[in-house]
Amino acid sequence: MSTLAKGVLPLSDVTDHVDVGVGEAWLEFTLDGQRHRLDFEFDDDWVDEAVFTKLVELLAACGAPRRFSFVDLHGQDRLIGCPTPEEFERLRERTGIDVQWLK
Repeated sequence: MSTLAKGVLPLSDVTDHVDVGVGEAWLEFTLDGQRHRLDFEFDDDWVDEAVFTKLVELLAACGAPRRFSFVDLHGQDRLIGCPTPEEFERLRERTGIDVQWLK
């Protein structure tokens, strides 16, 4: 997600943990000198969408000209991007793909 944001969301010291036996999952990273820890609900092989919600919030707080977007591939898969509003509109107009903003 940091790479998709093209330098606007410079996450560093990223670590994660998943313990299937205990049903525990978390993600830690540093952003602008502040350490963040995100704890997630564990549900087998499904990602807790709270990770995306938090990263959307952090990207907005950075004042970034980009936002996270997605295309629902109708299963457990989503195609995620990070366009500017202008790029988002061009992608929708030129391809007809139902791209949505992540919230």
